[in-house]
Amino acid sequence: MIVEFFGLPNTGKSALKKRLDKKGFSVSKIEKASRLKKIFYFLKHFLTNPISTLVLFGLLNLNSADIKLSIKDRFKVFLVRNSYLSTVLAKYQILKNENEKIFTDEYSYQSLFMIFQRAATKEELNRAIRLLPKSEYLFLFKGIDKLRYEAYKKPHPRRPGSTLHPGEWLNKKYGVAWLKAMELNFPKIVNLIKKDYKLDKKSFKVLNLSYPKIYCRK
Repeated sequence: MIVEFFGLPNTGKSALKKRLDKKGFSVSKIEKASRLKKIFYFLKHFLTNPISTLVLFGLLNLNSADIKLSIKDRFKVFLVRNSYLSTVLAKYQILKNENEKIFTDEYSYQSLFMIFQRAATKEELNRAIRLLPKSEYLFLFKGIDKLRYEAYKKPHPRRPGSTLHPGEWLNKKYGVAWLKAMELNFPKIVNLIKKDYKLDKKSFKVLNLSYPKIYCRK
């Protein structure tokens, strides 16, 4: 059973995932899988769901940030976005038949931030949601805006010369535009989540969490 983490950048998703991993809970680590394994499971998903997969990539590649980028930077953004979505779909193929609860970030709802790089309507977001893999549980991270922006100023541990501001390591203008789009789309996505999920205060009592809010599929 897939337990999905969703929220704006730097609201605690990765930190909670690491805590759960240290405590011995099952945590998805597909980001450490080989490229060949990711490609294999993505192709498996594509062969099983060709139409929905093609539509999702069509939506992604028709929703670029409305800014001017060099050909080099545009290609980097293209690779990152398409790789992200293919990894999400591969992850679903790897995790879908697990009986135990497996915690994962960077999954379906989070991928909406990659698919839509501009402000989207609820109808556009809902269309993509219907095509994406489903999780049984969802942890919703809202965070505090002031703390998010303070975190964005910190140096990136793996990208010298960049901060933790989303997308800055690709291009600073792109990072600013992308974050603005995420912040505009986030409340719309939350409202759509509440149509498919309901608050769950029982299933994860053992974790003793006061944050984030926990939902299960209706």
